[in-house]
Amino acid sequence: MKEAMEWISVKDRFPIKKSRAYLVYIGGYSDSSDACEIAWFDDDKFLLNQYPELEDGITHWMPLPEPPNQ
Repeated sequence: MKEAMEWISVKDRFPIKKSRAYLVYIGGYSDSSDACEIAWFDDDKFLLNQYPELEDGITHWMPLPEPPNQ
């Protein structure tokens, strides 16, 4: 059984693997389902394609899950 995925605070650490997509949480939303986006991590920062103005609001991240086995 795989380990459960948990949010990692950007205050604690950033991903080791660069040039990769991650799930990020952007603070400040009243509805937490609106606060999740896919971001690219490179050059020691997260980059959002659709909403680059929200990059400073990223508070947590986690690796994307593995794709289905089909």
